Amino acid sequence: YAVVLTSAAFDEGSADGGAGWRVAYSGDCRPSEDFARAGQGSTLLIHEATFEGDKQEEADKKKHCTIPEAMNVGVIMDARFTLLTHFSQRYPKFPDLGAALEQVRRLGALENSRGGGGVGGGA
Repeated sequence: YAVVLTSAAFDEGSADGGAGWRVAYSGDCRPSEDFARAGQGSTLLIHEATFEGDKQEEADKKKHCTIPEAMNVGVIMDARFTLLTHFSQRYPKFPDLGAALEQVRRLGALENSRGGGGVGGGA
């Protein structure tokens, strides 16, 4: 499930939302193009990122997101800030976000975020 909350002062036409804010929250789920569209221009995206990028098959099977997929949603959504949550406890150390960012780049979202790049996919 996912929800988008928008303050009354949020300005859709402003690059930074004007004086308002929009928060997009993703529960346990796979990446969603509908969610990315609904949260377009969010001030903050809070997205679950249960698995590292090399666990794509497991993420698909268990209906969760990988870190690169969650970051990709933030790029496509054009969120000002992205907060990743729900990391799997099976990882004894903090995940390598540099590697995740490189996977997002390979997905093409950073270069195509203004041109309607897709959501999800594995690297």
